[in-house]
Amino acid sequence: CQSEDVHRKSFSAVLGVELSEQHWTDACIGRAPRDIMEAHLPAGRLKPGETIDDLLRRRAELFEEHIAAGRLEATPGAVALVRELRAAGLRCAVVSSGSRGEI
Repeated sequence: CQSEDVHRKSFSAVLGVELSEQHWTDACIGRAPRDIMEAHLPAGRLKPGETIDDLLRRRAELFEEHIAAGRLEATPGAVALVRELRAAGLRCAVVSSGSRGEI
């Protein structure tokens, strides 16, 4: 699945700022969630008693909500390819930079 847009939208919602697709590609892809949050957190965004960990948890919840709502689409051709490979008797594996819960 291509999850970058869902990641971008969940970070934008939690941060309260719109991260453009181009900015996300240039400045966020490949970075740890904490690094993204810290680099883009607007001054005054944290409420009293709120931490970056709280925002990261909320971002993860939003991401899971997007998944549950079916907002992730399979990479075009990936499902058919895996089915064809399996039908041909080839062993297949899933490789991802995502956490187990996201796969």
